Amino acid sequence: MDIHCWIVENDKIIDFNFPEYEMIKCMRGLTGDNIYEPASIEEQKKWFRLMHKKSSAFNQIDPIMYKFYKNPQYGCCFVNALAYKKNSKNKCKIVIGKMGWRKKNSNDIFWEYG
Repeated sequence: MDIHCWIVENDKIIDFNFPEYEMIKCMRGLTGDNIYEPASIEEQKKWFRLMHKKSSAFNQIDPIMYKFYKNPQYGCCFVNALAYKKNSKNKCKIVIGKMGWRKKNSNDIFWEYG
């Protein structure tokens, strides 16, 4: 599976900037802030159903979800987003799609996830 998940809350993207991202950018010659592109609604629904099945056990265990909410983990974007949504006091939604960065000296985008 090659997707990325993030939260949209009050029209603002909520995602976690892990140190591994800087290493990826350095190794691949990338620069700038994260760039996001949501998948189509149909694709998001398909991925959400699949990912929710795989992580449904987490959703039943509040202490685990709270730990992901307080301390998101690299490589666990769906569970991080699910934990944020479950524990946020604000209305928010999970978005599934691509995330990447611009190539240095170019406008081309390299999609690391998605």
